[in-house]
Amino acid sequence: MDRLEQYIKDNAGRFDTELPPSGSRERFMAALEKDGSASKVRKFPWGWISAAVPAAAAVAVVVSVLGFSDVDREIERSISDMSSQEAKLIALVENVCPQEMETVVKSIRSITAEAIPFPDLLPEEIPAKDRARIIKEYYGRKTEALQTLMACYDESCK
Repeated sequence: MDRLEQYIKDNAGRFDTELPPSGSRERFMAALEKDGSASKVRKFPWGWISAAVPAAAAVAVVVSVLGFSDVDREIERSISDMSSQEAKLIALVENVCPQEMETVVKSIRSITAEAIPFPDLLPEEIPAKDRARIIKEYYGRKTEALQTLMACYDESCK
């Protein structure tokens, strides 16, 4: 068991970002059908996610206003912008072409997934303003990628 735990710790990033092997869902569903649990499987509530992401972003903004410096607010705003764009993309695809939802969620994960939050990776020695600029650029690029993806789906699903 110790070897398994160590393997998981050593490869945590892979578990957060890699897709399961091809055919995993089918094997899983077949196993569920064998023991009669398949009827209990529910569809993922995409509408709930599209409401939860902006709510989480709003909470983050409120927290940042109450107790952080201007630099911290800039960082929080960058992360909030990315979350907001993610929610807009999910809402668009859910309303315009729901058959593409699984593909979009995988694409969003590939853009936004972080095994360790980027701000935690930066050395503490970096001055606050430089730190904020680096983080803002990092999340800005992710937000731009989500906007590009949204434009693709906006055009292709019309």
